[in-house]
Amino acid sequence: MNKVKFKILFLLALFSSCLSIAQEREKKGFDLNPWEDINAIRVSSNFIKDYEAEVSYLVTSYPKQEPGYGAMVMRVQYAGLGLEYLRLGNKNVLGFKASYEESFAIFAAQIAADYLTTFEDSQFRISPKIGLSIFGFVTLYYGWNFDLLKSSSIQTRNQFLTLQLNIFQN
Repeated sequence: MNKVKFKILFLLALFSSCLSIAQEREKKGFDLNPWEDINAIRVSSNFIKDYEAEVSYLVTSYPKQEPGYGAMVMRVQYAGLGLEYLRLGNKNVLGFKASYEESFAIFAAQIAADYLTTFEDSQFRISPKIGLSIFGFVTLYYGWNFDLLKSSSIQTRNQFLTLQLNIFQN
């Protein structure tokens, strides 16, 4: 039972630290974005066999002004931290995600590292993705999951499709 309490306290502490960083940024103008200060919220989901949903906060290199050519050859980088919910069979799984994404023209690629937990068991996974994007706003990804703990009861599908939406903020 102590292990479950520790995991709950860890999740609450991580979530509250993310909230305090966001509040600090709004109050004092604190900025974690080394690029052009266009940040975003990512919402994504896949539900072909199991259900998976993600909400992440992103710092991006998305330009404040359109660079010309209708932004067709624009290269954008995204770094994100977020929360996940997975429904794997009859298991409810929560997770934390760190990701890095590159987008160029209509092509996109993402690499993510996840920590997943059911509070009885845990899993670490790496998920590379490739996809097609509409100017970084909407992206359809095809990806692979590599579960690092083979003895865990949390085992995700090997391949998946994800629809992702980025909501940009100034």
